Amino acid sequence: MSIRPRPAAVRRGGFTLLELLAVMVVLGILVAFLVPNLLSTQETAEIKATEVRLTQIATAIDSFERERGTYPPSSFLPEWGVAPNDLNVGIECLVLSLWSNNWEAGGQLSADDLVNTDGDRSAGAISDLPNSQLLEFVDSWENPIAYIQNSDYGTEHRYLAYDDEGLENPNVVTARRNEATGRYANHAKYQLISAGPDGTFETEDDIYYPSK
Repeated sequence: MSIRPRPAAVRRGGFTLLELLAVMVVLGILVAFLVPNLLSTQETAEIKATEVRLTQIATAIDSFERERGTYPPSSFLPEWGVAPNDLNVGIECLVLSLWSNNWEAGGQLSADDLVNTDGDRSAGAISDLPNSQLLEFVDSWENPIAYIQNSDYGTEHRYLAYDDEGLENPNVVTARRNEATGRYANHAKYQLISAGPDGTFETEDDIYYPSK
């Protein structure tokens, strides 16, 4: 008597619960490893881009000084009238100066990069730009870059930034001192300051020009 051979077992389609759990664990490990590294890489690129931006602005400021014999002010000039508020005044004054008397930032910066983060306007057009908005340069996190000319080093400056959670973050900004000498960095010229990734001025991640 012959015995019918038993058919080979056919593997059931799909994954078992144990296999799915194993895949999820592996994916979780990969995400935990890759995401911080990707964020770190992005932040490093943003910091570098801001450093480049500060250097570009500084180059235009230095060209302005060579032609005009003085650095752009970081306080409103009498002929400009009264500032509509006390926010972002230094960088707004820098923009007004660079785009005046047909100087066009010495051809080294583009007006297309200017924004109005606090939405203010002067009473009338002051610069060569066709409207009365008081514009600013911003960093990689869309926060205004602080500009302080040496004559205002001893003054507190108010800047409206947004923190790393996107919340309004009014800041008081002061010129930085050189730790070794005790006097202001770049003492006879100016300082440019970005609030850095956290959107708060005068914290450890601030980005400066000059850097020391």
